[in-house]
Amino acid sequence: MKKLLINSMLGISLVSWILFFVLSALYFFPNQTLKTASNAILPEYVISFSAISNEGTVLNPILTFSNLVILQQSIKIFSADQSSIGITISPRILFGNLDINILHVKDAYLRIAENIDSHPSFLNIAIDDNLSLDIEDLFLETINEQLQINAKLNNLLIGSVNGELKIIQANNVSNFSISSDGFTSNFLLNLHTSNWLSIFPKSFLSPAASINFGTNMVGTISPQGSSLRGSIGYEDSYFHNFSLQKNHGSFIFKSKDGLASLSLQKFLHPFVDESFLIRLNLVKKSILIPKLYISNQLVFQKNPILTNLAVNNFIATIHNNAIKYSGKVIDLDLLNVYFDEVINLQGFFSGLNNDLKFSINPSKSLIKQIGGDFHPIQIDGKGILSNLGLHLEANVKEAEGLLSLKLDIPSQQDRSSILNLSGQNISKKFILMSLPKNFTNVHQFINQNIKLSSSNNIFLDYISPSAEVAPKLILKFSLDEPILQITPSLKFTMKKGIIEITNDHLYIFSSPGFINQFSIESFHGNLKFSNQDFKYTSQHELSTKEILRALGNMTSTFKQLSASGMSKGIYNVSSKKTFNTLSFDTAGFEIPIYKDYLLLLKKGQFYALNFDKVFGRLNSQFLNQNPIIVLKGKNLLDQYRLDFISEISLKPSIFIPDSSLFQLSGVDSFSLALEINKNFTPVLNISSELGRIAFNSQLPFLQKSKNTILSTDIAISNFAKPNVYIKNKLLELKINSLEKPSGYIAIGKEIPMKYNFLRKAQGLNVYLGLDNFNFDQLKGFSKSQVIDRNIELNNFIFDIDNVELANNQFHQMNGSLSLKGKEIKGIIQSDKLSGNFIRDESGFLKVELQDTQLQDISFLKNQKESSVIKNINARLIVKNSSINKLQIKLLDVYLLKNKNALTLDNINLNSNLIAISPLSDGSKAYFSIDNKNDVYKLKGSYMVKDSLEIPVIKDLGNFSYFNGNLNLQWQNLQRLKDIEGTVDFILKDLIVSNKTSNSIAFNLLGILNLKNILGKVANLDLTIGEFRSTKLNRVQGEFVFSKSKARLAAPLFVDTNAAKMKWIGQITKNARGELTYLDLSLDLRIRIGENIPWYAAVLGGIPAVAGSALISEIFENNIDDLSNYQYEVSGMLSTPKIKRIN
Repeated sequence: MKKLLINSMLGISLVSWILFFVLSALYFFPNQTLKTASNAILPEYVISFSAISNEGTVLNPILTFSNLVILQQSIKIFSADQSSIGITISPRILFGNLDINILHVKDAYLRIAENIDSHPSFLNIAIDDNLSLDIEDLFLETINEQLQINAKLNNLLIGSVNGELKIIQANNVSNFSISSDGFTSNFLLNLHTSNWLSIFPKSFLSPAASINFGTNMVGTISPQGSSLRGSIGYEDSYFHNFSLQKNHGSFIFKSKDGLASLSLQKFLHPFVDESFLIRLNLVKKSILIPKLYISNQLVFQKNPILTNLAVNNFIATIHNNAIKYSGKVIDLDLLNVYFDEVINLQGFFSGLNNDLKFSINPSKSLIKQIGGDFHPIQIDGKGILSNLGLHLEANVKEAEGLLSLKLDIPSQQDRSSILNLSGQNISKKFILMSLPKNFTNVHQFINQNIKLSSSNNIFLDYISPSAEVAPKLILKFSLDEPILQITPSLKFTMKKGIIEITNDHLYIFSSPGFINQFSIESFHGNLKFSNQDFKYTSQHELSTKEILRALGNMTSTFKQLSASGMSKGIYNVSSKKTFNTLSFDTAGFEIPIYKDYLLLLKKGQFYALNFDKVFGRLNSQFLNQNPIIVLKGKNLLDQYRLDFISEISLKPSIFIPDSSLFQLSGVDSFSLALEINKNFTPVLNISSELGRIAFNSQLPFLQKSKNTILSTDIAISNFAKPNVYIKNKLLELKINSLEKPSGYIAIGKEIPMKYNFLRKAQGLNVYLGLDNFNFDQLKGFSKSQVIDRNIELNNFIFDIDNVELANNQFHQMNGSLSLKGKEIKGIIQSDKLSGNFIRDESGFLKVELQDTQLQDISFLKNQKESSVIKNINARLIVKNSSINKLQIKLLDVYLLKNKNALTLDNINLNSNLIAISPLSDGSKAYFSIDNKNDVYKLKGSYMVKDSLEIPVIKDLGNFSYFNGNLNLQWQNLQRLKDIEGTVDFILKDLIVSNKTSNSIAFNLLGILNLKNILGKVANLDLTIGEFRSTKLNRVQGEFVFSKSKARLAAPLFVDTNAAKMKWIGQITKNARGELTYLDLSLDLRIRIGENIPWYAAVLGGIPAVAGSALISEIFENNIDDLSNYQYEVSGMLSTPKIKRIN
């Protein structure tokens, strides 16, 4: 112990003496001492100066230099016209520690270069807290910058420091000023944007040396803590693997007792959640960021590219010049990490400097490959990111699939990446995403030509291309129900399939499957990447069931159809060109044509090129004939068409039964072509000139004799319930079903464009286009013969140039008839006929005619034809029309007819020859016949002129004028039984004959029985021809018919050329209600002249029957040669008794 103490004392004494000699040398001989020290301990530096002096003390020397220059490797790194350095002498200097307390520089130059160290590695320079700093015009030069610095500071002690710093760079000035009160220091800092970190030595903050930043801040600093506030920003900055995008914002920094908080606000691109404070431990040199955000707007990384990063609780600590860090990743989005894009990754990470370890938690992540869509996955794995690159091991789950993944991506881009994948139940989408990007041909072929389910297995080994290694791929798929689409119309469906992919080829194997809807026994294909040719071969055995299924809507057409064959083809993926050959052998099969008629096709062969051109030859049997059938076709796999072509002799009447309108006879040769199209029912096309076929019909436009050529095309489809189409010069017919016909028939001419809707309308639609038509041609046809009850006629439209109906001629007649349910509408137009009608669902019919001219309506009198319509409930309106000389302004009448009655109701007629109107307001004019009870009713005001010019009326009587108010009903038209009512009338120029005396209109005058009465008076036989016709010039009277009698309510005046009569009295009815018993008085005046009848002369002037002028005038005026007689008329109407009373 004593020895140790002695040795220590000797060492301390030696050091003290050495220190004493050094301090003495610096004080008394500074020039020589400094040069000696420089040569000894700083041999790489050359220090020169013009003068040096020590302005301090021995223990605190202040070395003042004039024209100081320091060179390193012959390069000037420092120079100053005047400079002073104060050094604190302590034993530390012996160990390489130099403490500086004064630094004054004037008119100086300092150079900082990357390849020159700023100070010797063994010399540690320390700045004394009491540093006195005075810099005047120091020019600092770096590689890229040149600064002018002026500064004054009295010391570095917090609370005591005072001074300022000014830096001039180009035209920019930055300032720093600080003032202290002995306890607290307040400062202001203004740095313009520049590369400030480049002025520090290379080893100091070198990673951030390229950042151009600037700041403005004010703050307060004390020993217990500090408070800073300001703004900071930086420009775009570029580093080895990433770059920082321009950003700026404001901050508030506070510290106390070694703990600090940092608040960042209003940054252009926020990288933290600004609602949370950043925590710092200044003692432990650690930082905690609660929520950190990094996006490609803030940081751009080359490979992989970071697009988004959200980290919770990021912690970093600096220890022993190393940075340790960790955090929780909430959301991570990357580009070019083998996959084109991966988003929404979550997990944890930790690292030391550039070495980072991470783990990925299962989450709903998305991946995307170039040109594709995002695909949902879950990733669970771990990895390492270092200077060497990325290593990842993970399990990837998508839908029902699970995939094991190993991925190595080196940091050096000239080296290969390695990927290993294996998994089950993988979807097509993920399979495509798993393919290497440079295998675009494989990606394109699988994407465009193969449809996969989600139950696929995958095995992938891949080495990416590099400068030294070619790409290598081994890829195998085990596929569940894959579909290979060679062309849009050629599709292979496989139950199970295997795909193997190498660098050069893609192989596909399957057994069994389908080509479109045809079964495949086996299939294999080979895609060669170099020329993009895909070659394939398939074997087929086709049953009846699958052929019918493939043919779709023809299941009822073919029977016992089967075939076997082989297909070979080449498809170029790039050019899309394809070539295929197909050969098949068919067994015999049957096609039902009509009812029990079958077409038997025997064994045959057919071939196809490119599934388009189809040809073959088959033997057949039909109607005891053996025609050869040639098969032609095209587009076999898409909108295919097959034609079976042959020729055969047929008797049309077998298929088209005779009817009252139309019959066929004869046998002729027919060309047959059975046409089969996809999505359409088979069609049997038949064509013939019908040179040996006759058409027999009562209608001229449906007639054709034998040996007359009539080129005809027929198409029959839906053979079970045939649809028929026929076209020739006589007609065009399309019937959708023979059982309940619907479709259209065009007779004579083709359907015009304006009526094209008939071709698609429901029900049966008929168009009749003729040059001439005469209704006499329909004579002999009953309604049941012309219209079949099973036919639902929807529309009937006609265009006829010339029409003849009775003696009426019409030109350019056209019209239409439409039926919708029970409603019927019709329109007719011609030069002399215009009208329309509608029958509603209740059966009510409304007919309107206008501008119509008829010469003859005798066709309406045909009782047999009119009886066709048994029930009528109609309204007839006629305007501005004529029937011969009858000019009708308006006719409006309701017609009611059934098997028991006929009524013309609410009659309104205004014309030049006849007018009918109600008797009074609120009443109506009508005429009714009860056929069952033989009862007649007549009511209204009637005016008639020139009866012979009026159809129908001319058959009732011959007179020039009638005007009367009638309200009558009776039984039996001839006998007027039970007649009741009133009659008030005037009648002129009536010709009474044996024929008309018993007519309907004049039985009322028969009650006078003038013929019998005059015969009694003359006691003569008046059956001779002279009395066959009598003219009544005028008849005027008023009858009241009661239940028991007929009473002349006013005298009845009858005027003839030879006599005038005045009747009064009544006629009583018998028990049967017939007018029988006479009780009448007759005043008779006879004109004597040359032309009086013979019986008047015999009687002394008694006439038979006549009338002219008003009777009142006759009796009031004197008439020359007029004799007056009075009679009493009694007895019965059939045997009257006459008694002269004067």
